[in-house]
Amino acid sequence: MARRVIRLTIVAAALLSAGCDAPWQHEMREQPSLASTHSPREPAAGTLTTRGEPRLDRSTAERLSQTPPPSVSASNGRALYEIYCVPCHGLSGTGDGLVPKHFMLGVDVRPADLTSDAVQQHSDGWLYGTVTNGTARMPSYRYELTPHERWDVVMFVRQFRSGAR
Repeated sequence: MARRVIRLTIVAAALLSAGCDAPWQHEMREQPSLASTHSPREPAAGTLTTRGEPRLDRSTAERLSQTPPPSVSASNGRALYEIYCVPCHGLSGTGDGLVPKHFMLGVDVRPADLTSDAVQQHSDGWLYGTVTNGTARMPSYRYELTPHERWDVVMFVRQFRSGAR
């Protein structure tokens, strides 16, 4: 009887272990996808994008018009500035917002002082490009603000130079 139990145990173990050799795909390289050396296919000729805008590099932004387009609103720019910019740049534009005070402890990095000559000397296009693309420490607002709203913010930031806030 003991031999029979041992034999049944061995047979059961053999049958159970046979099911463990299924062809599982534990390795990413074994999946049926494109190899990482392949780039995405080019769109068909004449394809139009349905959203988005071309990337605005810093040199192109610098060459944008020196004056914002007509119908730009500094008051709308102020409202947008208070939503998107005040957390870092502060109400006064000097970089004294809550984020650098409370969330960047031990890091000697401050947002740009928007009232300084170093910022105000740049063209409106440069400021527009900075709001659009962000910088190393500032996020891009390309998707949060429309192009017209970005110009509104630039017009408001220009008021820091004249002190007409």
